[in-house]
Amino acid sequence: MITDQETNLIYFSELLPRRHPKFFGELKARLERKGIECLLLPHTKDIWCRDYMPVQVSKNEFVQFKYEPSYLTRYKEYTTTITDAAETCKAIGISPKRSDINLDGGNIVKSRNKAIMTARIFAENPRFLRKKLLSKLKTLFKVKQVVIIPECPFDRFGHADGMIRFVDGVKDEETVLVNDFSGESAKFFSKFHRAISSQGLFPVLLPYTAYRNKGDDAKGIYTNYLEVGKIVIYPVYGIKEDALAHKVFYRYFGGRIFPIRANEIAREGGVLNCVSWNIKR
Repeated sequence: MITDQETNLIYFSELLPRRHPKFFGELKARLERKGIECLLLPHTKDIWCRDYMPVQVSKNEFVQFKYEPSYLTRYKEYTTTITDAAETCKAIGISPKRSDINLDGGNIVKSRNKAIMTARIFAENPRFLRKKLLSKLKTLFKVKQVVIIPECPFDRFGHADGMIRFVDGVKDEETVLVNDFSGESAKFFSKFHRAISSQGLFPVLLPYTAYRNKGDDAKGIYTNYLEVGKIVIYPVYGIKEDALAHKVFYRYFGGRIFPIRANEIAREGGVLNCVSWNIKR
């Protein structure tokens, strides 16, 4: 697959600058100062474009998955927020291959030859045998390995991109940044680390405080950072853990890191990776 550090163009929902103008203005300015072009996606119905836009597997090949997440379809009032990605893709000149697998982009964490997702993939696709589903995903992603991790407790979205990320998806496909889940149950903590270590992944801990939050608030999640090209923009929240996160990001990404205050969008349930869709042009 195309990794984040190979991308050079980034899109956001056209709703993001309308709903969060100050946040979007700061983020866009930061990216453009580093030579990253920022464009807006038309015909979107929410700001979480990572979830409904296709996955880029090679420079000219995209895969569009079904976007019918249970956390939206089970509530009639939320079905009106489901974006028709086909309309959006047509408007920007992309013709993706379509898949009948139900999968959010936020539940795909990728490197060149691996993909990580939570077990929510099985719940969202009950008509597939697990072995068959994983085989289809490997073929679509053109990867050698699909790693399944347990869902984060009390996360109704079931996404992997707020739990784990590859440090370098090209040269090092073993080292991953993960939430420090020591504040969650011992059972989950053990299950999570068994899942990643059994697949040959080496975890590096980032601070994590979202277990203290109410509802969908994503404050305290640092793994949902934005990486595009050589730039890493990570969320900060005005809490003491920001300094700990900075040390980890600096250790692995050096001087190409930039913080941005993200409380405003975190309150709605996501952070930087969630509101962006970056591709290689």
